[in-house]
Amino acid sequence: MKPLRNRKKSSWRRPKTQSKELKLREVARQSYQQVDTWRKQWRLHRKLTAKSTPLEFCLRPYLALLIYALAFSLLGRGLSHLHGEPVYWALWWNESLAPPLAWLMSSSWSSYSTDPSVETSLIYCQHILMWLFLIIGLIAMYAPRRLSQSLRAHGHASSLDLKKTKVTRSLKGQAAQRLAEPPRSARFFSRAFASAIGLQFFYTLCLWISNEYRWASLCEHILQVALPFGCLLMLPYTPQEWEQPAEKLIQCTLSLCFIGHGLYALNISPTPAEFLNMTMNVTHLSEGGARYFLSIFGSLDLIMAVLVWIPIHELRRSALIYMMIWGLLTALARPFGLPVTTFLDRLIIWGPEALWRLSHALVPLWLWQRSYSE
Repeated sequence: MKPLRNRKKSSWRRPKTQSKELKLREVARQSYQQVDTWRKQWRLHRKLTAKSTPLEFCLRPYLALLIYALAFSLLGRGLSHLHGEPVYWALWWNESLAPPLAWLMSSSWSSYSTDPSVETSLIYCQHILMWLFLIIGLIAMYAPRRLSQSLRAHGHASSLDLKKTKVTRSLKGQAAQRLAEPPRSARFFSRAFASAIGLQFFYTLCLWISNEYRWASLCEHILQVALPFGCLLMLPYTPQEWEQPAEKLIQCTLSLCFIGHGLYALNISPTPAEFLNMTMNVTHLSEGGARYFLSIFGSLDLIMAVLVWIPIHELRRSALIYMMIWGLLTALARPFGLPVTTFLDRLIIWGPEALWRLSHALVPLWLWQRSYSE
């Protein structure tokens, strides 16, 4: 009888064991699915918030390098407002150019030029322009990372570390190289770059007026106006056929920049006194030796500005290398070559100018990367 009882008990308990096993399997399956969902969400979060590399192409080859050049230019322009008399006064107190402004702010030129409240308003305007330069410069510094995150969200590679992803410039790759629906942040960057065009144009115009309408000054600084315009045309959601005209525009203004350098160095346009002082302090030459030194490199500036357009790789490569090295040296010569009392004074007085002049080295580096690094 005992064996029969045992059989009954065992047959009675079997359904309970199977139901427990089914419940445990279901719980395990649901837990695995939940953990897998969390893992996918974490991987997506890491993908979207990953730190960007210093150079990201954002669907346009080496676009980030050009954007960083623009950021340095804007930050340098903004910091230059902190010392000395700004260039805007050359326009605001010009009796032949400022009557419309005088009519808006006062009844006549005499009251405009003598009213203290007008001067206070112009100082406030100067501060606003300074903060606009600084804010848009910081936005440009952040732009490559944010654009890279947007591209990752759209399923595009955006880092130079991804060597397997080939970036083309042909129109065949237009669909793969352009975002059909740009995110809000990308539209925000386009508005910021458009504002930078206006700021740089106004600053360059005032600088040209303060330099007595010298064409060498306009040639030297026109690159700063073309930088935000080129970045605006090459954003990831713009038509790809705009890319080549933007590159030619940047290349043309870079040539004009070095032509302006050459005209100053050759004394065709009067050589500024700071050029001579800087050269004499760096090279320890006499005034005659410094003028001879400047004439040599002024001639080279004019030659390289022409060679960069010649479709011979060796000549064009040599011109870009010269522009990179000479542009970097002339930028660093400002804080280290001009006489000041302390190192802090060097950074405060000449650091901003060295910062925006870094674009004279970064733009030829950008052209080099696009031409010879793919």
